[in-house]
Amino acid sequence: METYRIYNYFRDTYGIIDDPVNTEIKDRYKDSSVRVLKRDLRNLKTINIPVHEIQYVLQLICGRVANPKSTGISTAFTDHDKFISKSFWRYVKRTIQNKPPLLPSFSLDSCNKYCLSLFSAKAPNRSFRIPSWIPAFTIPSIHLIYSPHLIKE
Repeated sequence: METYRIYNYFRDTYGIIDDPVNTEIKDRYKDSSVRVLKRDLRNLKTINIPVHEIQYVLQLICGRVANPKSTGISTAFTDHDKFISKSFWRYVKRTIQNKPPLLPSFSLDSCNKYCLSLFSAKAPNRSFRIPSWIPAFTIPSIHLIYSPHLIKE
């Protein structure tokens, strides 16, 4: 229980945010095709259904149309911990390795010049003087306490 002390403090003090899409809704549309999802979306719009269900179905449709090879799981409602615990290496392959590699738009020489100019001193023999129009700092009235406060259980 020591591991979750901070988490429990924030959970008990401030509460948690509930996911508006419950597991019943997720299970209902989990294995549906895009055509079935579009039909269900049309039906949901005609009846007065909570907006979060319509948004979830729409995100599933957009996700499956954009990437037909995917499992159709929207990233907004993905439980990454569940997929990691199920199969870590498959999760890494699907989410990290299948992304197109991003190459930098600058050369190695331009990067080297930029870093050298950034880390080199502009005027090493001159010290910075605070301008006269900036008010002087006042001496603090409260002394700094270096010891942190401990949380009591």
